[in-house]
Amino acid sequence: MYKGEYKGEQLLPREYMERATSKQIDNIYENHYSIRATKGYGYQVWMTDCGFSMYGMGSQYAFCFPEKEFMFVCQGDTQCGSDPCGAQF
Repeated sequence: MYKGEYKGEQLLPREYMERATSKQIDNIYENHYSIRATKGYGYQVWMTDCGFSMYGMGSQYAFCFPEKEFMFVCQGDTQCGSDPCGAQF
């Protein structure tokens, strides 16, 4: 989207951001299909039809749609178990 720039200040190197958010390796495997495994993989970034996304542990997600200048980020922590009362498993 802004390739590491925020309010006119370059916070991350532009060249790095261009490489990180572009296909570095192919990730289509024989007899394997996944919605996030078809357009390539950058630096910890999955390429999609309309941008790129990042998938973290415990329901942490980021979806970026550069052409729409839109990014959705979800912070979650679902790795501790499924009991809403906090019981440890």
